[in-house]
Amino acid sequence: MLTKYSQWINLEAVHETRVNSTTRLGQTLGVIALLIVAPPMAAVADEKSGNDCPYVFGYQPSKEQLQKILDRHVTWLNAGGPAKPGIKGRAVLCNLNLRGFDFSKKNLKQADLRGADLSGVNLHGANLFHAVLSNAHLRNADLGKAKLDGAVLQGTDLTAANLTGASLVDADLRYAFLYNAKLIKAWMEKTAL
Repeated sequence: MLTKYSQWINLEAVHETRVNSTTRLGQTLGVIALLIVAPPMAAVADEKSGNDCPYVFGYQPSKEQLQKILDRHVTWLNAGGPAKPGIKGRAVLCNLNLRGFDFSKKNLKQADLRGADLSGVNLHGANLFHAVLSNAHLRNADLGKAKLDGAVLQGTDLTAANLTGASLVDADLRYAFLYNAKLIKAWMEKTAL
Protein backbone atom coordinates (compact mmCIF):
# COMPACT_ATOMS: atom_id res chain seq x y z
CA MET A 1 0.00 0.00 0.00
CA LEU A 2 2.89 2.40 0.64
CA THR A 3 3.95 2.09 -2.99
CA LYS A 4 0.83 4.07 -3.96
CA TYR A 5 2.38 7.15 -2.37
CA SER A 6 5.44 6.99 -4.62
CA GLN A 7 3.24 7.84 -7.63
CA TRP A 8 2.59 11.42 -6.52
CA ILE A 9 5.00 14.15 -7.47
CA ASN A 10 3.13 17.39 -6.65
CA LEU A 11 4.48 17.96 -3.16
CA GLU A 12 4.52 21.23 -1.27
CA ALA A 13 7.84 22.59 -0.03
CA VAL A 14 7.34 21.34 3.53
CA HIS A 15 6.61 17.84 2.36
CA GLU A 16 9.46 17.93 -0.19
CA THR A 17 11.90 18.56 2.63
CA ARG A 18 10.55 15.61 4.59
CA VAL A 19 10.59 13.34 1.56
CA ASN A 20 14.14 14.37 0.59
CA SER A 21 15.29 13.70 4.17
CA THR A 22 13.60 10.31 4.12
CA THR A 23 15.14 9.50 0.73
CA ARG A 24 18.64 10.54 1.85
CA LEU A 25 18.30 8.43 4.99
CA GLY A 26 17.24 5.45 2.88
CA GLN A 27 20.20 5.92 0.52
CA THR A 28 22.59 6.22 3.47
CA LEU A 29 21.37 2.92 4.87
CA GLY A 30 21.62 1.35 1.45
CA VAL A 31 17.93 0.45 1.22
CA ILE A 32 15.24 1.53 -1.17
CA ALA A 33 13.35 4.36 0.50
CA LEU A 34 9.60 4.45 0.07
CA LEU A 35 7.75 7.70 0.28
CA ILE A 36 6.13 7.41 3.67
CA VAL A 37 4.96 11.00 3.94
CA ALA A 38 1.91 11.35 1.70
CA PRO A 39 1.50 14.64 -0.13
CA PRO A 40 -1.24 17.00 1.03
CA MET A 41 -4.70 16.43 -0.39
CA ALA A 42 -3.49 13.13 -1.82
CA ALA A 43 -5.99 10.64 -3.13
CA VAL A 44 -5.92 7.49 -1.06
CA ALA A 45 -8.59 5.16 -2.32
CA ASP A 46 -8.71 1.75 -0.77
CA GLU A 47 -10.34 -0.50 -3.33
CA LYS A 48 -10.88 -3.38 -0.90
CA SER A 49 -12.76 -1.39 1.75
CA GLY A 50 -14.63 0.82 -0.69
CA ASN A 51 -13.21 3.94 0.97
CA ASP A 52 -13.29 6.54 -1.77
CA CYS A 53 -12.20 9.46 0.38
CA PRO A 54 -9.51 11.45 -1.47
CA TYR A 55 -7.70 12.67 1.66
CA VAL A 56 -5.15 11.18 3.99
CA PHE A 57 -6.66 10.78 7.46
CA GLY A 58 -5.95 13.75 9.74
CA TYR A 59 -4.61 16.12 7.06
CA GLN A 60 -5.38 19.77 7.85
CA PRO A 61 -5.89 21.95 4.77
CA SER A 62 -4.82 25.58 4.71
CA LYS A 63 -7.47 28.28 4.92
CA GLU A 64 -6.96 29.00 1.21
CA GLN A 65 -7.41 25.34 0.23
CA LEU A 66 -10.54 25.04 2.36
CA GLN A 67 -11.99 28.28 0.93
CA LYS A 68 -11.48 26.98 -2.63
CA ILE A 69 -13.33 23.77 -1.75
CA LEU A 70 -16.20 25.72 -0.15
CA ASP A 71 -16.43 28.17 -3.08
CA ARG A 72 -16.52 25.27 -5.55
CA HIS A 73 -19.23 23.64 -3.42
CA VAL A 74 -21.45 26.74 -3.49
CA THR A 75 -20.98 26.98 -7.27
CA TRP A 76 -21.95 23.29 -7.52
CA LEU A 77 -25.08 23.87 -5.45
CA ASN A 78 -26.07 26.96 -7.49
CA ALA A 79 -25.59 25.02 -10.74
CA GLY A 80 -28.05 22.33 -9.68
CA GLY A 81 -25.76 20.05 -7.67
CA PRO A 82 -26.87 16.43 -7.68
CA ALA A 83 -29.63 17.14 -10.20
CA LYS A 84 -26.91 17.53 -12.84
CA PRO A 85 -24.54 14.55 -12.47
CA GLY A 86 -21.92 15.89 -14.91
CA ILE A 87 -21.13 18.90 -12.73
CA LYS A 88 -18.30 18.38 -10.22
CA GLY A 89 -17.72 20.41 -7.11
CA ARG A 90 -19.40 18.77 -4.11
CA ALA A 91 -17.43 19.55 -0.97
CA VAL A 92 -15.59 16.39 -0.01
CA LEU A 93 -13.96 17.01 3.35
CA CYS A 94 -13.84 13.46 4.67
CA ASN A 95 -11.07 12.41 7.06
CA LEU A 96 -9.74 15.99 7.32
CA ASN A 97 -8.70 17.72 10.53
CA LEU A 98 -10.92 20.80 10.46
CA ARG A 99 -10.31 21.94 14.04
CA GLY A 100 -9.96 25.68 14.38
CA PHE A 101 -12.02 26.56 11.30
CA ASP A 102 -15.22 28.61 11.56
CA PHE A 103 -18.16 27.16 9.62
CA SER A 104 -20.86 29.30 11.26
CA LYS A 105 -23.68 30.03 8.80
CA LYS A 106 -21.76 28.25 5.97
CA ASN A 107 -23.65 26.33 3.31
CA LEU A 108 -22.43 22.74 3.58
CA LYS A 109 -25.59 21.25 2.12
CA GLN A 110 -24.90 17.66 0.95
CA ALA A 111 -21.20 17.95 1.86
CA ASP A 112 -19.19 14.80 2.55
CA LEU A 113 -17.67 15.09 6.03
CA ARG A 114 -17.24 11.37 6.79
CA GLY A 115 -14.66 10.83 9.51
CA ALA A 116 -13.74 14.54 9.64
CA ASP A 117 -12.45 15.96 12.92
CA LEU A 118 -14.67 18.92 13.73
CA SER A 119 -14.07 18.84 17.49
CA GLY A 120 -14.81 22.23 19.05
CA VAL A 121 -15.64 23.76 15.66
CA ASN A 122 -18.23 26.54 15.32
CA LEU A 123 -21.03 25.30 13.04
CA HIS A 124 -23.67 27.60 14.56
CA GLY A 125 -26.45 28.18 12.02
CA ALA A 126 -24.66 26.15 9.33
CA ASN A 127 -26.70 24.48 6.58
CA LEU A 128 -25.83 20.77 6.74
CA PHE A 129 -28.99 19.63 4.96
CA HIS A 130 -28.43 16.01 3.78
CA ALA A 131 -24.73 16.22 4.67
CA VAL A 132 -22.87 12.98 5.38
CA LEU A 133 -21.16 13.15 8.78
CA SER A 134 -20.79 9.41 9.48
CA ASN A 135 -18.10 8.68 12.07
CA ALA A 136 -17.18 12.37 12.27
CA HIS A 137 -15.80 13.85 15.49
CA LEU A 138 -17.98 16.73 16.68
CA ARG A 139 -17.04 16.64 20.36
CA ASN A 140 -17.74 20.06 21.97
CA ALA A 141 -18.82 21.48 18.58
CA ASP A 142 -21.37 24.29 18.41
CA LEU A 143 -24.23 23.14 16.16
CA GLY A 144 -26.77 25.54 17.66
CA LYS A 145 -29.53 26.38 15.16
CA ALA A 146 -27.78 24.27 12.50
CA LYS A 147 -29.93 22.70 9.78
CA LEU A 148 -29.18 18.96 9.88
CA ASP A 149 -32.38 17.78 8.17
CA GLY A 150 -31.76 14.45 6.43
CA ALA A 151 -28.12 14.41 7.56
CA VAL A 152 -26.37 11.09 8.15
CA LEU A 153 -24.67 11.11 11.55
CA GLN A 154 -24.22 7.37 12.10
CA GLY A 155 -21.48 6.68 14.63
CA THR A 156 -20.71 10.38 15.02
CA ASP A 157 -19.21 11.57 18.30
CA LEU A 158 -21.45 14.40 19.51
CA THR A 159 -20.21 14.28 23.11
CA ALA A 160 -20.92 17.63 24.82
CA ALA A 161 -21.95 19.17 21.47
CA ASN A 162 -24.35 22.09 21.50
CA LEU A 163 -27.40 21.24 19.36
CA THR A 164 -29.67 23.86 20.94
CA GLY A 165 -32.36 24.84 18.44
CA ALA A 166 -30.89 22.59 15.73
CA SER A 167 -33.20 20.99 13.18
CA LEU A 168 -32.64 17.23 12.92
CA VAL A 169 -35.77 16.28 10.96
CA ASP A 170 -35.32 12.88 9.28
CA ALA A 171 -31.65 12.77 10.39
CA ASP A 172 -29.92 9.45 11.02
CA LEU A 173 -28.34 9.43 14.49
CA ARG A 174 -28.04 5.66 14.89
CA TYR A 175 -24.99 4.69 16.93
CA ALA A 176 -24.14 8.37 17.51
CA PHE A 177 -22.57 9.30 20.86
CA LEU A 178 -24.78 11.95 22.47
CA TYR A 179 -23.31 11.94 25.99
CA ASN A 180 -23.81 15.41 27.57
CA ALA A 181 -25.02 16.82 24.23
CA LYS A 182 -27.35 19.81 24.57
CA LEU A 183 -30.54 19.13 22.62
CA ILE A 184 -32.66 21.96 24.08
CA LYS A 185 -35.44 22.88 21.65
CA ALA A 186 -33.87 20.68 18.96
CA TRP A 187 -36.42 19.59 16.37
CA MET A 188 -36.12 15.82 15.97
CA GLU A 189 -39.15 14.70 13.95
CA LYS A 190 -38.68 11.29 12.22
CA THR A 191 -35.09 11.16 13.50
CA ALA A 192 -33.53 7.68 13.64
CA LEU A 193 -31.90 7.11 17.02
